Amino acid sequence: MEPGRESDQSDPAAETPGAPPRRRSKLKILLAIITALAGLCILTYIVENIRGKWAWVAFREELEARGEKLDYRQWFPAPIPSEKNFAHTPLLKPLFETEYDEDFGTFTPADPEKHKQAERLFDDLRDLEDTPDFSWPSGQRVDLAAFQESFRKGASPPEPVKLDIRLKELLETHGVSTDDKDEPPPRVWPHPAKPGRPAEDILQALGVFADEMAELTRAAKERPLCRFDIKYEALLSAPTPHRYVLRNAILCYTLRALAHLATDDIEAAFSDVEMGFFLTDCMSIEPMLHSQLTRASSLPVVLQAVWEGLAIQKWNADQLATIEKRLAGIDLLGGFHRSQLGERDMFNGELEKIRKKAAFGEFNRAMVDRSWWQPTGWFDQNQLRYNEHYMRFHRRIIDLETRTIKLSVAVEQTKFIAEMSRKHPYNQFALLAVLELSSVTPPFGDSQTEADLARIACLLELHRLRKGNYPSKLAELESPLPTDPYSGEPYLYSVAPGPEPGERYQLYGVGRNQEDNGGRIFLHDDGYIETKKGDLVWRYSPVPTLPKIQEPEEK
Repeated sequence: MEPGRESDQSDPAAETPGAPPRRRSKLKILLAIITALAGLCILTYIVENIRGKWAWVAFREELEARGEKLDYRQWFPAPIPSEKNFAHTPLLKPLFETEYDEDFGTFTPADPEKHKQAERLFDDLRDLEDTPDFSWPSGQRVDLAAFQESFRKGASPPEPVKLDIRLKELLETHGVSTDDKDEPPPRVWPHPAKPGRPAEDILQALGVFADEMAELTRAAKERPLCRFDIKYEALLSAPTPHRYVLRNAILCYTLRALAHLATDDIEAAFSDVEMGFFLTDCMSIEPMLHSQLTRASSLPVVLQAVWEGLAIQKWNADQLATIEKRLAGIDLLGGFHRSQLGERDMFNGELEKIRKKAAFGEFNRAMVDRSWWQPTGWFDQNQLRYNEHYMRFHRRIIDLETRTIKLSVAVEQTKFIAEMSRKHPYNQFALLAVLELSSVTPPFGDSQTEADLARIACLLELHRLRKGNYPSKLAELESPLPTDPYSGEPYLYSVAPGPEPGERYQLYGVGRNQEDNGGRIFLHDDGYIETKKGDLVWRYSPVPTLPKIQEPEEK
């Protein structure tokens, strides 16, 4: 072998013992690529962080220059002296006597037994089976005989909870009882051996709550203001157990008012109606949407008793004037508007918690799960788009000056959300937290309309008491009247003696479809009103219905 050739073969091995030259070259290239990619990722993070921060700061400064203050604390209700605060009555105060652990987002009752008792106040009413609906919007009185039968039967024992064995072991390991024996048995309602008059039997059954109802009625007079001690610092994770307690109490007072009307105890019925209004207003100052929704859904329950008292013409002039004044002060659209802004700013607060790696409450865990790996600039971009969405749609859905609902904005938002990219990194928080206005807005419009109709009905009855007849036009009432929040126009009214017993006039608004259907509603076969069709009507006989049209089958 030639010396030169031998030298060529031996030199590489001498330079890099144990490593083939091609493999070493590939390794260098791979390391260079990894280093470049890492540098690119770092550069991307830096650029995204800078871009996101600049964009968010510029957007926020522009909002603040226009008078928008993105501070959730501005929506927290001012404190109320305890001696004037209805929420501090002994029956209700334990609901919020809890310790909040910000690190873990947990709430521990100071006295678990009192807390549970407060949560279950009036809850047995919800366990009743086969109870009739409050159906005054279709011109129907409540079937007290059906309630009488429900009280006599009581509730069925709850079905035993079946848990996966691993879940059961996990819960018990953490001190959570899975024993059904912790749940109280169904209440046995007092009732006579044989059914008597439905109203009297209902009053006897509701007597189990006599002490609690008397205490709340007394507290409402002694403590005329109300602010529940919600842990607002927990933002959107704050528990609100009082909503269910108030909802159940409103049902209890309204049912008792209906029974009092049937036994001709008008003063007692009026007192219970006043309590129903008071309890509904207890949620009016709260900046959370679910509180305002509970308020909006509870008001029509109270109106059942108002409607029945008007139907049988039992309210006197003073009572009518008091009810009218109560109804005039109800602004559900304003409460809805404030709650949207409050929730917007509380969501911004949740983002700040995540950004600062502070407490992870129940709500913001969902955001962390899908965004922990993202640059902080993406947080800023998400926050910007979320707030842009609120300014574009939620800010416009209610016109406070004209007190109208702009349903076209909800349609516009629905289309926008449908076309929004699900994969774009800047859209994730908006997709998670933005509420569709087409779902959350109509309950407020419906309940505000119903409150307006009840108010005008009181004025019509006062006119009849003064002048002996109903006016031919609403303008003759000589009182400022609310307009239909769906149309912005005056409510529709006609004096209609008609063939139906008790039919005196017809008063209605156009409802969600914003069409005048002549004071008719659409009923399903099960008797429920289709809220997307027909009008919202106030009359004292069964409301005429729209014909059922066969819907075309979807292909």
